[in-house]
Order: sequence, then C-alpha cells, then structure tokens
Amino acid sequence: FIKLDSFQQTSAFYTWLYRIAFNVAASHRRRRKPTLSVERTRETSGEEPIDTEAGPRQRAEQQERCQQVQRAIAELSEEHRTVLVLREIDGCCYDTIAEILELPIGTVRSRLHRARLQLREILREVLTVDD
Repeated sequence: FIKLDSFQQTSAFYTWLYRIAFNVAASHRRRRKPTLSVERTRETSGEEPIDTEAGPRQRAEQQERCQQVQRAIAELSEEHRTVLVLREIDGCCYDTIAEILELPIGTVRSRLHRARLQLREILREVLTVDD
C-alpha cells in the first residue's frame, strides 16, 4: 500500500493493481534467469485440468495434451503469450488487457489473433484428434 496514493481512479482498481503486479513480475523475470516454465509452474501449482472421472489411460492422455499445450504457449513470444494468458487463462476482457498492458485495444486484438494462429500452428504438428 506504499503507492496507494498514486492511484488516480482513471481506471479500475483491479487493472491498476494488476499492472503493478505485472511490472514487478516483468522486472523480476529480467533480473533472474532462468525462470520457471509454464509447464513447471502448472505442475507445482497442481492446476492441471484433468478429468478425474476418466480412466487411467484417458487421464494420462489428457495430462500429456495439457503439457503439450503448455509447452506450445511457452514457445510464443512474450507479447503474444502475455495477451493470450490474460485473455484465455485469466479471463480478462479486451478493455482490461488494454489497460493492464497500456496498449490500444486494436493492438490487443491483433496480438491475440496472432497468438492464436501461432499456437494453432505449433499444436497442429503435436496434437491429433482421435476418431
């Protein structure tokens, strides 16, 4: 709460706070290398979206697909990965992402579109749909 007085109420408190967290994380990441990968973070957090009612084989396949998607996301450029994660994982709307990243909404939309295209291309070689 050191800089709470710097909040100017021109945007939502959530986006202001998220931007601070984003900046701190980015600074930390630049200073400290290597960082944890997306895959390792998910493994340690226990947030794998695995269907617990599936059999052992299906759970193993789901876990493998999830890991492949995480590796594919990690391959994206930082600007594309950030927008994709904010939208698809954190569930932020375009306006919120634009405020957090201090970007025009059109830039957010185009980066998200490109991120999805790149992700699809990466995953095309890895994932197959069972018939």
